[in-house]
Amino acid sequence: MTIARLVETLDEYGIPREAWTPIRTENAAIIQASAEDFLSSAGVAVESIVIFRTCSIEGGTPGDASP
Repeated sequence: MTIARLVETLDEYGIPREAWTPIRTENAAIIQASAEDFLSSAGVAVESIVIFRTCSIEGGTPGDASP
């Protein structure tokens, strides 16, 4: 699994852009994966939940993700 952090940089025109920057790669195991369809006022939505098990991720924060 690759852990990435959302960072903001300026492009060549000085416009802020957001991008995911990889910060490390870890071994991980999928513990549980589920998907649930449900109806809402906007139509049909799908909710997916995946739980991973990893060792301690040094330097990681709750804002980091695996895109």
